[in-house]
Amino acid sequence: MRDKLKELIRRLTEKNQSDKIIWKKTSTETEFKATIGNSTITVNNFDDQDGENYTFTIYNKNGEKIEDILLMDSMGDNNIILLKELYSSVIETYYQVDKTIDDILDDLEN
Repeated sequence: MRDKLKELIRRLTEKNQSDKIIWKKTSTETEFKATIGNSTITVNNFDDQDGENYTFTIYNKNGEKIEDILLMDSMGDNNIILLKELYSSVIETYYQVDKTIDDILDDLEN
């Protein structure tokens, strides 16, 4: 994976953890998309017989796919960690995992 893409994924993860990116579900159950400027980014996670797989796709302002990355556990590519971190942060913010846990903890206190 090119260094520029690694940096993009790192920055997306960082901004997402600061609630600076709004993700929406696509028609695919495990895929999420975010519009940043005139571009759209999608991330997806799926399992198959070889393990976990992650996709990262960038679309330009015309909706044309300009970058498409598929990383699989079975490939042994360490870059999969970057996509796992991004996808996990998307799940946490989209489903408001921390807020839900905090609410449950608060309810248990009462």
